[in-house]
Amino acid sequence: MLAGIAKCGHPECGHALTIATGKGGRYRCSRRLRRDETACQATSIRDERLETIVMDALADRLLRPERR
Repeated sequence: MLAGIAKCGHPECGHALTIATGKGGRYRCSRRLRRDETACQATSIRDERLETIVMDALADRLLRPERR
């Protein structure tokens, strides 16, 4: 759902996140996947966790009292 939209959070990277096949539903930095493990120091994140973070951020922005 978020592959290519979500970005790597490592300060020196910022490449797109992609689903790592065979990794049990984990998003990983595309730079790290394409090159090698040393290309980016970011760790993977489970798809459910990333989707929860995004949904919570959207809810915080959309449901602010000043928006009512």
